[in-house]
Amino acid sequence: MIYYLYYLATKLLHQEVDFDVTGCAQHYCITCARYFVDMRSLKEHFKTKIHKKQ
Repeated sequence: MIYYLYYLATKLLHQEVDFDVTGCAQHYCITCARYFVDMRSLKEHFKTKIHKKQ
């Protein structure tokens, strides 16, 4: 089971470029299931209260 969850997480973090998704599907938060425009906004999101509540 743990290996399956690791497989899913790896698959989500290493997605192909998709121009229909925010940030071309390259910056994804697994905990919140959200895409971000760039790495800077993703790192800022990690510091927010919304992310920490998850």
